[in-house]
Amino acid sequence: MYEFAVAPAITNLRRRGAEITEVAPKSLGAELELEPGDRITRVNGRPVRDYLDFRFQTAGETELVVEVRKSSGEDWELQIERGEAEDFGFSFEQIVPRQCANECIFCFCKGNPSDARPSLFVRDEDIRLSFLYGNGDPCVTISTFVFKPPGRRN
Repeated sequence: MYEFAVAPAITNLRRRGAEITEVAPKSLGAELELEPGDRITRVNGRPVRDYLDFRFQTAGETELVVEVRKSSGEDWELQIERGEAEDFGFSFEQIVPRQCANECIFCFCKGNPSDARPSLFVRDEDIRLSFLYGNGDPCVTISTFVFKPPGRRN
């Protein structure tokens, strides 16, 4: 499937859309003239953040309006009719989840037995990826700008 990588929460910047990395020859994606480097930004008017959004929003849909930002910077709007189970024939960039920056003493990830599967030690902040990769509960980064301890006033 996809390799798993983690980026710190404070440095993860998301670009708009999901980038296509590969298009299979003679596929629907090739027929639509999509190429590696193109970004799918919307499906049926809904924004696409990554391949999970794309898969969710296209599942079972036979008539689609897909907005694409070509690698040249040109914007395309594609009207697509496809079979319900027809694959698009392209792959997407790897998703890099945000990593929790907290050092909580009650962290579930730190309390795992040393022989637990490696994905249980990833302190990610994206519940969709926790589900996809089988990680533990996602963490929540709390900064002093967001959280004020009881009894403190500004």
